[in-house]
Amino acid sequence: MNEFRKDLLKKTLLTAGEAGWMSVNTLAHIIGADRDATRALLIEIGARGLMKTDKEVWPLISRNPLPTASNAE
Repeated sequence: MNEFRKDLLKKTLLTAGEAGWMSVNTLAHIIGADRDATRALLIEIGARGLMKTDKEVWPLISRNPLPTASNAE
């Protein structure tokens, strides 16, 4: 079951529009899991979270790498 969920998360984030960010609530609904289980699976597939606004959003690191010292604001 978790492999199917991870595959679905990855496909969803790969096709998540130009920026590639999606809320954890939406992702949890898509895979039929609670937010904690969804977060764990997101980390396993190489995603990262961000709380820049009041929404918790996640992209794949491959689409939105972590800032480095040279490009951090």
